[in-house]
Amino acid sequence: MQKTSLIFVAAALAALLTPIVEANSEGHGEVIYPSRCNAFLHFRSIDGTCNNLRNPTWGAAYEPYRRLAGHNYGDGISSLPTASDGAELPTARLVSLAVGSLPNSSPASRSFLHVLFGFFLALDVTATPLLADADGQPTSCCPKFSNAHRGQIHPDCASVILSATGPSFSELEQLCMEFLRSAPAAKCESGPRDQVNAATAYLDASMVYGSARRTRSTDDGHVRVTDENVFNRFQFLYAPDVWPLVNMFYRMVTRYHNNVADRLKEINVDWDGERLFQETRRIVVAQLQHVVYNEYLPKILGPDAMNKYELTPLTGSERREDYDASENAATSSEFETAALRFSQSQRPESIEFANGEVTEVELSSPTLAESLEHTPSQVLRAVSRQAASKVVFAKELYFGIDLLARSIQRGRDHGLGGYAAVRAARDNTEINTFDDLTESLGQDVSNNLKTVYNDVRDIDLLIGGAFEQPVPDGVLGPTFTSVLAEQFSRILKADRYWYETNIKETRFKDDQLEALHSTTLAAIMCDAFPELEEIQERPFEVVSAENKLVPCKRVPLVGLEAWKP
Repeated sequence: MQKTSLIFVAAALAALLTPIVEANSEGHGEVIYPSRCNAFLHFRSIDGTCNNLRNPTWGAAYEPYRRLAGHNYGDGISSLPTASDGAELPTARLVSLAVGSLPNSSPASRSFLHVLFGFFLALDVTATPLLADADGQPTSCCPKFSNAHRGQIHPDCASVILSATGPSFSELEQLCMEFLRSAPAAKCESGPRDQVNAATAYLDASMVYGSARRTRSTDDGHVRVTDENVFNRFQFLYAPDVWPLVNMFYRMVTRYHNNVADRLKEINVDWDGERLFQETRRIVVAQLQHVVYNEYLPKILGPDAMNKYELTPLTGSERREDYDASENAATSSEFETAALRFSQSQRPESIEFANGEVTEVELSSPTLAESLEHTPSQVLRAVSRQAASKVVFAKELYFGIDLLARSIQRGRDHGLGGYAAVRAARDNTEINTFDDLTESLGQDVSNNLKTVYNDVRDIDLLIGGAFEQPVPDGVLGPTFTSVLAEQFSRILKADRYWYETNIKETRFKDDQLEALHSTTLAAIMCDAFPELEEIQERPFEVVSAENKLVPCKRVPLVGLEAWKP
């Protein structure tokens, strides 16, 4: 989407849905909701609007990211950050080469499926558009030597400078790594640059349903399987060889949606296609919410954060009473650009298939691509049994891209506060010298960072957060754990449609909620891919004596009897 059209869409949406405040008979301000929100009192909108009836654009697609620690631009408005002394920061590639591979603190029991699911989850709550040319195509920022004319470089390029003698780039004849800045959010007033989130901030499976108007069937409530939805969001985030693996989850959810729609149609023969689609979508979103909070998040955040932020699901027909209409669900830029990017950017070099003996297949191999196309269940089985401890976020180059350097540069593009600033904002810890890092990062890491950064305040958030010692039974250090937990708390408490809510217009019936609380990822996987034949009870953990393989036919599906008329 062009910059001008992107701003127009966002501004028009905001103007349409901005609530009007009028004085009532007592002279107090009274919110008058836009009339179109009446259509979404029970079912969600596709774009997240009207979830919050007081502020209908909160959490909606094409709204700006929030900030946890303010803006950090060189000119205070939009230019890339500078060092504390006014000089240039070390290039993102230099930082990447200096720090080496980021640490992997994955517990031995964590499966690679858990890592991949995190990629898929990220697409639900974040999608940052890049600026494009007049034809909607990404602008080239790194022309070949023969065509390199600085005057022709687009002003929104922020290419990562490379050394002419640096590893792996001499054969590409480039002195920089492609990098186009994220599109700015539309604003009605002057101020520092913010970025726009093209996804809804709610956990609503928008990566599946976001283009439902084009991909749904009108008579049976089905969603047609198409790669376009996922790939359009995913293509600029990570290395291309991971895209097909993430698409596997898209296939799983669409298959599962269609199976649920068929089962609902059998017991509600009078429902038309629209009712079937909406009811199925409502059930599938609720089940994904349960899987995320019951199976995925505990392995990332650890029990302490789950308890502190009240993220653990309830049981039976219990309901939450903590919906907060005064809280904006909007995704924070620190969440999207640093914490989430690190926790989900780990990748293996190969997938291990076990067919009598272990066979390793590289991610870029045609064999893997063929398996994903014709026998995705084999790949799903393999990644659920492969340990995540063999996955690293390395500085090596994939398709000419240094993933770590690009993520560092994206944080600078968004004007994120440094590691010290975010620590101060999240836990009031002051970091003034490199010695202050010893306790949280260790002496060796502190000494290493001192060789790259002149001032401790200049350390990029991604780098400082990644090297923290992980919290007990979690994957991330305290800072990233706090950033993620804060966001997932908002996603839960600011969602009027949350599956455990007690709000009259959006709540499930008691027997329906009890059924939804019995949801397991294993059951969804087996229902979508019955050719799996067997699966461990907890697919986010590798197979073990405590997590044995069981036949799919013994994994109970969520019963839909509670949805009978």
